[in-house]
Amino acid sequence: MWPDRVAGRRFPRRSRRTGAAIDAAGNGLVVPVVAEAQPYDRAAPTVTITDSATGPATGPVTFTFAFSENVVGFDVGDLTTPGGNAGTLSGFTPVGGSTNLYTVVFNPAIGELGNVQVVIGSGSLADGAGNLTTTDLSSALQAYDRAAATTAVTTTPGGASVANGGTSTDDTPRITITLNSVLASGESLVLSRDGAAVSTLNTVGESTLTFDETIPLAPGLHVYTASVAGAGGTRVLDLNPVSPTDDAYRITI
Repeated sequence: MWPDRVAGRRFPRRSRRTGAAIDAAGNGLVVPVVAEAQPYDRAAPTVTITDSATGPATGPVTFTFAFSENVVGFDVGDLTTPGGNAGTLSGFTPVGGSTNLYTVVFNPAIGELGNVQVVIGSGSLADGAGNLTTTDLSSALQAYDRAAATTAVTTTPGGASVANGGTSTDDTPRITITLNSVLASGESLVLSRDGAAVSTLNTVGESTLTFDETIPLAPGLHVYTASVAGAGGTRVLDLNPVSPTDDAYRITI
């Protein structure tokens, strides 16, 4: 006889003839019992990071993050920029309100050059199943150059130029500062003479400041310097590339 209970434990009854499981009325199984498939997900999300620059960037660079699936917990605070400390991140945006496609803008500071890499820190985000990233997720290196391709030209109204350290016969010279990239939002180019600011350019998209002295300069040496102020702080521009230690532009009247 087939027991259906041993020491308090109940077992399915079985047929004496076939050994198949039967119910209390002696009915056997009519179809095989197959367990329902159970999906599982233990894979962390992956990402492809691209940027908008072709060659060295001379202005803002947009980085795009395309994740393999929807993610949670991702924000601009999860991003670092090794090598790109001379700049700022702004405009972090989920594209179209999505949770798997994001953009952020790196703004290199004028007067600087280098290579920036945007990195998502390990464990900063997860997918809907709670799988956290376990390694840093990094973009490729992107070069930027907003540095010493700045120039200073001193001219008379008639167009004659005076080299740095030279003498001008005109006591109302024109000073022109030309940047190698345009000004971004929040940046200002300031020209100073003998330690005092004399002209400011803060128009987004502009790269040239022209200043005409309207009051005759006193005879003697006059020193011009230029700097750019922005979110990354204030940086002195190199108006004297032939000297590794002197950034000023000098003329004698």
